[in-house]
Amino acid sequence: MRWFLGAMCALVLSACNPVAQMDSSERLIAEFQADMHGPSREGSTRSELDDAYVRLKGLVRSSLGELQSSERTGFNLNSNNGETTTVITMSSTYQNGEATETFTFKGTGDQMELHGWDINSEVLAEAMDSNSELGGSAPRVPPPPPN
Repeated sequence: MRWFLGAMCALVLSACNPVAQMDSSERLIAEFQADMHGPSREGSTRSELDDAYVRLKGLVRSSLGELQSSERTGFNLNSNNGETTTVITMSSTYQNGEATETFTFKGTGDQMELHGWDINSEVLAEAMDSNSELGGSAPRVPPPPPN
């Protein structure tokens, strides 16, 4: 009976390995930041071609400037009914101000996908309030399609 309980514990822990989840999420965050703050590329994902994403990307770049540094300040892993959700909070420094970015991922390992991104910055909020094209509110950005 003990070996069965030990095997079950090992199975449960391996299914939601926090170290592997952090490694996968940090790789995806780096890819997202390179896409958001880097030059637009030919042949990029469909979400980049979405008008709301293009406008948001332009607003983030023009108001916050270049990304100087980004450091993980929080990590939460939740596994429920076979679905794993990982939330990473980053404290980011930009050329024109500070921001808190929250990345939400669903899945594990190679199946992990960015499900949501939230950025909280006074500089960005002021830029959005003064941007008549956006009507003072953030554009809705759909999650990127699976690769």
